[in-house]
Amino acid sequence: MRGRSQKTPKEKALSGKPPNVPQPDVIKALKCPSWMPLQGKRLWKNLSGELIKVRALTVLDVSSFEALCLSYALMRKSAYEMLKDGFTVPGDKGTIKKHPSFSIYKSNSDTFRRFAEQFGLSPASRQRLDMPEPPGRNRWNHL
Repeated sequence: MRGRSQKTPKEKALSGKPPNVPQPDVIKALKCPSWMPLQGKRLWKNLSGELIKVRALTVLDVSSFEALCLSYALMRKSAYEMLKDGFTVPGDKGTIKKHPSFSIYKSNSDTFRRFAEQFGLSPASRQRLDMPEPPGRNRWNHL
């Protein structure tokens, strides 16, 4: 036996002892990269302020947030292509095959979902990450 197991930072905080975990630097504002596609820029603009406010986006998370926004933009573009052209395209020798954008859509939607969970962008992930629920979204708050 190696003795008692160490407490997690959350358990230390509940016991009244402050956790000895260094915190990353706080970001005041974050500029979207110029190379980001339009849909990614829109997502960046909509989410970055809120994520910074709840400290879900720090200096250490910028590259992951870029990947989140880029995968969202690529997912939206490939969905648009499929809706415009149809879900199937003519293949070799007159056969029908699925649209090439389908695999791009699938891989980027999976990537987006994984990063969205890391940033607490769903109710379940916010609960798992112990993040506060966004104010003004619950119609029962006034009770």
